[in-house]
Amino acid sequence: MTDGGVSTGSTQVAVPTISVNEPKASKTASKRLLGGLSSDKEFLASLVSRRSLKRELTSTDPSSLVGRSGNHVASVAKEALTSLQHLETFMWQRDPGGSMGNGEGEKTELQKQRERKERARLRATYKRRVNVVLQKLQDAQDIEATVREGEELLAEAKKVGVGEKLLCRLLVGVGVALPKCGRDEDAVALLTDAVHLARANEYSDEEHVAVEALGKTLADRGQHAEAVAVWERRIPSAVNSSQRASLFLLIARSYFGGSVRLGPLRVSLLFCCCGI
Repeated sequence: MTDGGVSTGSTQVAVPTISVNEPKASKTASKRLLGGLSSDKEFLASLVSRRSLKRELTSTDPSSLVGRSGNHVASVAKEALTSLQHLETFMWQRDPGGSMGNGEGEKTELQKQRERKERARLRATYKRRVNVVLQKLQDAQDIEATVREGEELLAEAKKVGVGEKLLCRLLVGVGVALPKCGRDEDAVALLTDAVHLARANEYSDEEHVAVEALGKTLADRGQHAEAVAVWERRIPSAVNSSQRASLFLLIARSYFGGSVRLGPLRVSLLFCCCGI
């Protein structure tokens, strides 16, 4: 796309001259920058390029243009085309990369690369924040403020696109801390979410931690039967003897510390598994 000069008296007027065989890449860039107006630009460019109208535009004798209808058409077409060219230049200056797409509505490779880097940066920052919160919760530092920070991170998780494992850890960390803020029901809800999330993704270690935490929270509320049911459901999928022993020990403590009735068969089973 170039601008040619036409002399009218002593004034030099800029007249756009458009190559008929415009490269496909240039048309694609125009579509990205102008949207639907790109088709109008192409039509005006072809109109201005017509041989009959070119004579109207390039004539240096003003008297020869008087009374000729083609002059009006050529003048309007040239003015409209110039306006669109200015708009296209303005849009390109705002987003140079946006004019290099390989199809209308498609993102350029540079844009995709930038977005990937930005997502990676957000995930890395999010992971660091989660680790800081979990460490604070473990050290019992300002529990209520840290829990609020953890809940904010949970709300951001979907937008950031964080991994499910990290999300499980955060759910368990915040869930375990919530009872200390007098929010037992919220704790049970978060820990239940953690169990389901870990189970759906087959994260065995994360599921085990979440199950133990959920059961303990229920037991602390006096819901020993529910706690035992949660732990017992986990036993068949426990991946090693250490996990199974831990579950049986929790069940035994809940039976002997709570009001859950224990049959003779389960008593002997618990003694055997716990090494009693």
